[in-house]
Parts: sequence; C-alpha cells; structure tokens
Amino acid sequence: MALHPGKINHEYDLTRGALFIYVTSVSLVTGKAPFSLFPKGLFMDHSAKTQSAFDIQTVIEGDTVMYGFLGKCFVACQETRMLGDQTVPGLRLVTKKAPQAASIWVPHASALDRGLRLPMNKEQADAALCHIQSKEIYFDVKDPWNKLVPQLDTCIYQQGGNGLAQVISFLTVLKKQYVIPPQAISKYYDTVYKIFLKEMTDAFKEHQKKIDDLIQKGLKNKQLPTNA
Repeated sequence: MALHPGKINHEYDLTRGALFIYVTSVSLVTGKAPFSLFPKGLFMDHSAKTQSAFDIQTVIEGDTVMYGFLGKCFVACQETRMLGDQTVPGLRLVTKKAPQAASIWVPHASALDRGLRLPMNKEQADAALCHIQSKEIYFDVKDPWNKLVPQLDTCIYQQGGNGLAQVISFLTVLKKQYVIPPQAISKYYDTVYKIFLKEMTDAFKEHQKKIDDLIQKGLKNKQLPTNA
C-alpha cells in the first residue's frame, strides 16, 4: 500500500489499545482519495457471520467489524508489529470517515476487550430495540459523571449493540435532569447514538429516518424511577 509523501501523524493510544495513523493530504499512487485505500469491491458484506462464530484469528481482508467508539470499520489485513522486543499480532482496520482516513492497528490481545465485534444482524438489532423500548435505565443517575464514564465504556465494549442501547437509554434519562446538559454528557450521547443508529439502520435494511423514529418512540418510555 504505497503512499506519496504527505502529512502522516502516528499516535499509539494505550488506553484503547490501538495505533492510529491519521493520513491527511496524502494521495495513493493510484491518485484516488485518501480513504480509497483498497481496490474497488474490497469492502464486502459479511453480515451472514454470527457473533458466536466471531474469531479474531480468522477475520479476513474486507470483513466489516464494529470497533468501540469508532463504530463501523473494515479489515485491511492481519498484521504483526514489533513493540519493543515483542512480536504482537493485530488487525489493521480502516474507517471511511472523511476528510481523514484513519488506519488503525489493533492488537489481538486488547481488541475484544475494546469492543471489536461483528455488526448486529436483524435478530440482534431486535434484541437491542427491546432495551430501548423497556422502562429500564440500567445505571444510577446519582453517580458522578467521572464514575459513570468507565461503566458506560465497559458496557459498550462488552455488550455490543445491547450495550449501546442500554447506554443510550440511561443517557436519555440523565440528560432530562438538566435544563442544559453538560457538554461532556451531550457529546458522549451524540457519539454513541450515531453509531447505534447507523448500525441499526444497516441491520434492519431500512431508511435511517424510519429507524430513528422507531428508536425515539421507544425512548419516550424512559423516565426516572419514582423511588430514585
């Protein structure tokens, strides 16, 4: 994958277990846009695979995966790197977010703990929608935000689409406790909601507006318990 000289920024994020290579103002040898990193047709739909069958060792080039707060990514390849004197196996992931194309190297050892998984299928999306439509809010609104964040992160990493639904459910109620929600809470909600909405839209194969309306209708059931 040869690139012309340009601005390339590397950052190894130990907290998220990934090496980010942000590529800006760089064209491919082919002359295509920076985010067109692979031949046409490489980004294949592997939604037929099930979560139970997911094995990081067998993920192949072109597979679609979800990764933490990046959401939908595509597998470029299995890639081993030298970190110090250790050989570390990992995955090279690519997002399609413009104007930057982010190439992310994710170590196998931390990938699953940081939310690497397959996208939800329709059955899994139905289950996530049940969390949205229930009255359960899943977390305690009395907890301070700095205590809640790691809980919410872990829920998303470990429970995938269901985790996203639970976090959105809680944040919907938490935001109602403020006249103007703090920026940190609003930003977290917006990030998680966009990932969830896109994934649900793909899973149901419906127009995004229809799925958005469905989610918002379900969230109307979310209220702070009377004994809270």
